[in-house]
Amino acid sequence: AAIFEANVGPGKLLVCSLDIHSDLENRVVALQLRRSLENYIASNRFDPKGTITPEQLRSVLGEADCVVSASSTHPDYSASHVADSKNETFWHSDWTKDTALPITLTLDLLKEKVIAGIDYLPRQDSNRGRIKEYQIQISRDGEKWINLGPRASFKEGGIKQHIPFKEPVKLRYLRLVILSEEQGNTFAACAEFTPIEADPDDVRNLGIVPGFNEIIK
Repeated sequence: AAIFEANVGPGKLLVCSLDIHSDLENRVVALQLRRSLENYIASNRFDPKGTITPEQLRSVLGEADCVVSASSTHPDYSASHVADSKNETFWHSDWTKDTALPITLTLDLLKEKVIAGIDYLPRQDSNRGRIKEYQIQISRDGEKWINLGPRASFKEGGIKQHIPFKEPVKLRYLRLVILSEEQGNTFAACAEFTPIEADPDDVRNLGIVPGFNEIIK
């Protein structure tokens, strides 16, 4: 089914596999469907009769590689777009509100991994929101954050950029702190923000970040 609902554990879930996010200004039917679903979920009519287990849900939707969040997100441009492997979709901060930089984009990798760098793909359909200056932060618990190297700048334009770390680092949380936008705007956008896992055969020189991943006796 394109749309289904169910009870899952203590919560209620509605899944829509149709595109009700992108280009809604020109897709009136998709916009109306989204509004109808949102109104339905917010009402007392949202009362699923069936129940599925988390395992059954996982078999339908697959296993997520990460969970994405942002300090500012426009409702039509979800933060999850930076991890959907689709160049044409993108996350965008909410330009309709009084926002200011910095804005953060955070990946929870769900478990600790050894990461050797990142790939960044700017928004492809426009130069508005493309990131200029940024800072990479890392964390093992989502609470204590360490700056990984100094602030830096992406190259201008729409090309995909690979940013290697000085050494691989073990982490669970990876954060892109957006400090400025190419045209000086106070909003930001990103098509893909992808952590690059280190070669398992080449992690003997695991980077030691003071206060982060050193062994404390």
